[in-house]
Formats: sequence, C-alpha cells, structure tokens
Amino acid sequence: MAEISNFKAIEGLFCSAGPDMDVVVSSRIRLARNIVGYPFPPKLKAQDEEKLRDEVIQALTDLDLNFTMLHLDNLSLTDRQILLEENLITSKLVEAKNKVIALNNHSFIVVMINAEDHLRLVAMQSGLALEESYQAVNQIDNQLEEHLQFAATYEWGYLNTSFSDLGTGMRASVLLHLPGLIADSTIDEAVSTASELGLKVKSYAGAGEVSLGGMYQFSNAASLGSSEVEIIDALEMMVLEIVDFERQSRENMLNTGRIEIEDRVFRALGVLKHCRRISAVEAIELLSQLRLGISLGLIDNLSIEKATALLFLCQSAHIKKILEKMDDGADTNLVDYTRAEIVREALEDK
Repeated sequence: MAEISNFKAIEGLFCSAGPDMDVVVSSRIRLARNIVGYPFPPKLKAQDEEKLRDEVIQALTDLDLNFTMLHLDNLSLTDRQILLEENLITSKLVEAKNKVIALNNHSFIVVMINAEDHLRLVAMQSGLALEESYQAVNQIDNQLEEHLQFAATYEWGYLNTSFSDLGTGMRASVLLHLPGLIADSTIDEAVSTASELGLKVKSYAGAGEVSLGGMYQFSNAASLGSSEVEIIDALEMMVLEIVDFERQSRENMLNTGRIEIEDRVFRALGVLKHCRRISAVEAIELLSQLRLGISLGLIDNLSIEKATALLFLCQSAHIKKILEKMDDGADTNLVDYTRAEIVREALEDK
C-alpha cells in the first residue's frame, strides 16, 4: 500500500482471488504485544512512549523487514481515515497524536506502535487465508522477539491491555459476504450459533441489525486457553460451515426466484454503470448485489476481485484522496459525483 490514490493501488489486496472468495472477502490476523520495562499504553508517559517507539523502530530497521515508517502526525486526516477504512489501523489512531505505524512495502502488513498495546501486528489477505496471514505476521513477531522482550508469563501467556487479549494475544477475523443468509432469514441463527461457540460477530461499517452490504466480521472472542492453531482451526471450521450454508441459500434463491435475482443484480449494474452521483452507502449496497451476481455466474465479464476492491474504494476517505481534498470541507456533492465517476470507469464495457 505504498500508494493509495488510484484504483490499481486499492486493488492490490485483491489482485488475485483468494480461497472461497465468493463468500469470504478477507482474512485478518492481529497479534498484541507489550514490552517489558514499560507501563501499558494507558499509563505510558510521553517520554517513555517516545523511547519505546524509537526502540521498536530500531528493531524493525535492524531486522531489515522492508517496512516504511509513517508518523501519523505527518499524514492528513484523509490518509489516516484511508488506513482505517482498509482495516489497517484502529479508530483510536485516527485522531491520536505522536503515533507511528510501520507498513510492509510488499503486502498488507502493518505494525502499530503505542496503540492500545505497545505493538499490534496485523496481516491481511483476500479470501479465507487465516493460516497464510498468521504465518506472515508470526514470522515478523518471532524476529522482533529476538530483539524485544515481550511481557509474558507461563500462566497467562502474553500480557496485554485487554483481558480478552491475554494468552496468545491473537485476534483472528474474517469478513464474510452473506446476502443469502439475510434473504432466507437465517443470518440471526448463524450469528447466534457463532456466539455460542465463542466467536464475536460485528456488522460491517457500524452497528445495526442488518449489516451494510450484507457483510459481517467473525472473530475469536478470547485468546486465553487456546493455541494460535486451535483458534484458527475453530474459526475456520465455523466459517466453512457458514460458507456452505451461504452457498446453499444462494442456490435456493436462484432456483426459486431467478428472475427476481437477475432483476436485482442487473438493476444494480445499470445504476452503477450510469449514475452521476452516488453515496457510499448506496454504492456498497449495489456492489454487494453485483458481487452476488458474479458469484452466481450471472455476470461473467467482471472479476470478483474488482468488485470487492470497489467496496473499499467507494468509502469517503478514498474518494477525498482522489480529489486531493485534505480537509474536512470536501463538498459532499463532489465526493458523490467523483465516486460515481470512479465506479463507471471501473465498470466500463462490463
């Protein structure tokens, strides 16, 4: 993510189709770590925060891990919001002062320094790729642990700010696209079952009974008492069951109401191809229909990778970046007009 100002850069995460990408949008692994000798971030004084930050940066530099250091104070609010929209930083870092993140130059891997914990290491990949994401971030974690002493005990594992992060300190999550379960009214049952199995479910782009674009994030609720492998296996097992149910629901939708589904999909395509102004919410909802149409084979000349990338590009900060509007005063009409233009160009001749 060296550049974030054009479609090809945003498409980077989804440049190739990941496993089960018809349902699984992306996979994310986050490791939380704290360093011995420093108070946890809520009690960390400014002088110690700077010392710890420099120590981590030096370790990353010495290891030659191909990271670029970004001082968030030097980034515009728009750039910070882009990082948030891409799930690479937390909301607390958008407005925070004197924070630094390290971005890997060849993949979606980020190290957040002095966030909710001293270190938060994140790796993302498209599709169901939890194990691959874990291997990528775990390699960096192991190398850093040779230079930094992480706070840990035999009884509690890694010690972190949040109780739910004790143990492995790992949060494994997947973003799922579930229009089928929503259509046949089984989404509540899936969420309830996941919760009973110790998973946490969060709606996409804010709270609500129905998630925007039919997308939900599933993750482990706690990291204590299970190994990284066990956490990933449990989440993946549940996800694969949901994937199967979602595919069955989609087939049922197609078999019992093909004309209705085709109408929704091609109406969405028509609006996206010809609109002259569109909000982020409407764009995401219509792109969700488009993504469904691609997975059902109704649209064969548009890749699911491009449709997925557009879900991120359509968010407000990305559009403002394209407009080079670096303040809060970007005109809403201009943002909506530019969003429509970007979508039309991406779908040209489709």
